[in-house]
Amino acid sequence: MTYQHITQLLQTPPAAARGMTRWWWYGCAVTKEEIVRELDFMHAAHIGGVEVQILYPVTPDDPEAGVYNIPYGSPAFYDILKFTADECEKRGMAYDFTPGSSWPYGGPTVEVEDAQQQVIPYQLDLHGPQNFSLDFTTRFAGEVVAASLGRMECSTMVADTARDVTERFRIKELFGWPWGTELCELEIPEGDWKLTFFVLSQHRNHVGKPSRGAEGLVIDHCSRRATDNFLRQMVAPITEQVPGIRALFCDSIEVEGHNWSGVLMEEFRRRRGYDLTPYIYALWGDMGDMTPHIRYDYSLTMSELTVENFFDPLTEFAHEQGTLSRIQAHGTWGDILRVYASADIPEGETFGDHRTLEVNTIHRRLAASAGHIYGRNIISNETFTWLKRPRFTETLEEMKAAADAVFLDGMNMIVNHGYAYSPEKAGKRGWPFYASTHINHTVPWWPLYKNLGDYIHRASALLRFGHPVAEVAVYLPQADIYADNMLSELHLAMRLEEHLGRAAMDGIQKAGYWFDYINDEALCCLGTIADGSLNIRENRYRVIILAGCTRLPVETAEKLRDFAASGGILLCDNVPAESCGLINYRENAEIVRSLMAEAAPVVTENRGEALISALRERFTPDVILSEPDTVGYVHRAEGDTHLYFLSNLSDEPRMVSAKFKDRSGTARAWSVSRAEAVPLDGD
Repeated sequence: MTYQHITQLLQTPPAAARGMTRWWWYGCAVTKEEIVRELDFMHAAHIGGVEVQILYPVTPDDPEAGVYNIPYGSPAFYDILKFTADECEKRGMAYDFTPGSSWPYGGPTVEVEDAQQQVIPYQLDLHGPQNFSLDFTTRFAGEVVAASLGRMECSTMVADTARDVTERFRIKELFGWPWGTELCELEIPEGDWKLTFFVLSQHRNHVGKPSRGAEGLVIDHCSRRATDNFLRQMVAPITEQVPGIRALFCDSIEVEGHNWSGVLMEEFRRRRGYDLTPYIYALWGDMGDMTPHIRYDYSLTMSELTVENFFDPLTEFAHEQGTLSRIQAHGTWGDILRVYASADIPEGETFGDHRTLEVNTIHRRLAASAGHIYGRNIISNETFTWLKRPRFTETLEEMKAAADAVFLDGMNMIVNHGYAYSPEKAGKRGWPFYASTHINHTVPWWPLYKNLGDYIHRASALLRFGHPVAEVAVYLPQADIYADNMLSELHLAMRLEEHLGRAAMDGIQKAGYWFDYINDEALCCLGTIADGSLNIRENRYRVIILAGCTRLPVETAEKLRDFAASGGILLCDNVPAESCGLINYRENAEIVRSLMAEAAPVVTENRGEALISALRERFTPDVILSEPDTVGYVHRAEGDTHLYFLSNLSDEPRMVSAKFKDRSGTARAWSVSRAEAVPLDGD
């Protein structure tokens, strides 16, 4: 790509690179006239598309005021959605839609058997010998789905004594009606024993803040039946009656307490090769050296189920309906990069005041990395959520800095959070959403927003140029998180950032190494190893960092050994010595140790200065910036043309020097804000 091509890209960026906005519809109390008015406002402000998300009403029906909360799924509902699609098409604006109402997915068609599940662990200490019985009626509410009995020694359950006693729990009836649960005579041998049983709670999550007619239970994200029923009953009627939807959107997975599924036990047995029931105590207590392996198997099974039964089918359904999928994966317990890769457009999020230069693992860098290794060129970001407190104090300058922070973490599509539907009768401030930066026609700086809109448009187009360049990869220690996780609702992205260390990951970036996260699939399936590189698509990873990693699947350890043998640089703060999963875990651990000994990784004292020092001794930084705490970069390339996007996130001008690795010849500089070339000092 030539100098003229990049100038043209900045001056006339493609329409598809325009920023979008979430468009909150309160109670679906919308009118065609107001939809036209607000789309005109957005179009004039150079917003390129909307993502309609329908949620709670803010005012009751009022015929005199012209307020009518359109019921979800009614004829008027489909009519207003189709009208909006037509109006977006007239303006050349993209039209995305969030199925259901609010989040997470669920609604009135979800039956109890397809709803999200949570088990609550109970345990009793028993001393034998005795025959034990107990009436649990009114002591807990719910069904016992698994129960085990095992002998205890020094607060640890002896694994080979554990046995399944689920069948000893029976329903107790009152006048022929199920009333409670009782434990029938259970033989307790001599010694100290522990009875563990999991009770399926009768309390289920409901859709948060839904619109009229969309209330109901949240689906079980591990159940294919639940997913198919939701898509068929709640989504297919929309896609069939409303042509023109560009993408179906899945918001962050906020399913409180989800730690079980009706399909878990059968699928666990099929996938892991043994019955989980005798070992359920390991999900809550200590069963010796087997404990982390059982926990790993449990979390891995939950991960596979949610990818195969929810995320992949969602995208398959979208394609069948002629649309794309946009998915936020944070909040899920599934293999996080694989979940993002389920989407046509993986989407991160900016939550809070992120006008600082830092690697945001929880919400952004994971989405960007998934896009890079799985070949998703467009990576979007929900931007400006909770940007400032107190609210309504955000400025366009602050929003520009927040957008640049998103760009510097690898995203190239901005979705504002957001535009609140606000008719004139809503007053001067409109109907603001409680978590959003208020970015609509009611704010004083709205006439100037188009300037920020144009900047976002140009930057997004520029950051879709060619392919990303990163030569350092950080392996995600998901196995360690799984092995450590007690029975719980697992927010994997949050736990990963805590485990890796935000400061440690940020330090790698600021030392001049733009990096991607990789997972087991990237190493074992997506990539090839040759000449000291892990090659995945256009990416050439010369360095792999294991941070806080104590255990590896055998297949992954083999690939890391091969990478090091080919001349790749393998760094770690701890040499993994444990395997993953219960079956043959001792033998597999020996194999892992042997493979890692062959790999001979460079071991550092910590993930801070020692790691950076070891990295710099062995591999030249991509870009060395004189002020890496305030100025960041993104590197993309196409053929022999290398493009670097740099931004200063501080409030003050900075005179910064930048040294680019392996670059020679002519260099040019452009101002994205002004869409023109600027003088370049230095060589």
